[in-house]
Amino acid sequence: MLNEKADRRGHFIAFEGIEGSGKSTQAALLAKSLREKGHQVVEVKEPGGTDVGTAIREIFLNHNESLYPTTEVGLLISAKSQLIHTVILPALAEGKIVICDRYTDSLYAYQWYAKFIDKWIIDNLLVHMNCLLWPDLSVMVDIPPEMSLSRVTARRAAGGEVNVFDLKPLEFIRNTELGIKESYRINPRGDKKFAIVDGSSSIEEVATRVNAAVDKYFEERFIDAIE
Repeated sequence: MLNEKADRRGHFIAFEGIEGSGKSTQAALLAKSLREKGHQVVEVKEPGGTDVGTAIREIFLNHNESLYPTTEVGLLISAKSQLIHTVILPALAEGKIVICDRYTDSLYAYQWYAKFIDKWIIDNLLVHMNCLLWPDLSVMVDIPPEMSLSRVTARRAAGGEVNVFDLKPLEFIRNTELGIKESYRINPRGDKKFAIVDGSSSIEEVATRVNAAVDKYFEERFIDAIE
């Protein structure tokens, strides 16, 4: 079984947020900033990050409405297992910083809180597929659901990339936003951190808030290491 303490010397940071929150942009900006400071950074996303995960992502996004609920969850957690054991853990063992665009909080938010799949199904699949790895820091880029809908609508009108979740109604968006926060509240993760960052202003202002949250995490880790 997965042994976090033995297998990780690097840092694992996940970005969460509803559609249109800007989390992917902020994840990429943080990765760029950390590389400029001399860190080795691995960028991944869920579902995806591996050849297997990318294939599952295509199925998930293009056939989402026709997938049986447990089939959908099984595919997502299969992609997660592949990503954890072939990419994330090896990178952490080498002392790298892993930045993941969406992770387990999104899994619970979308599948349990918004789609009403029994939480125990998700819990048990994560256990049996050896996926009980939490990020050291999860950053939620938080925007109001109404802003999410507005941004996604504008992106679609401008001819931007659209997936099945960009077409969901406001109630679904509200549920996913609440679900991310609820996942953090109820799922045990030891001393792992969760930071909620206001994502409703400019990209630059949000990046400043993200960097502050990440700097605080590193400062606390450094203090813990020398005590």
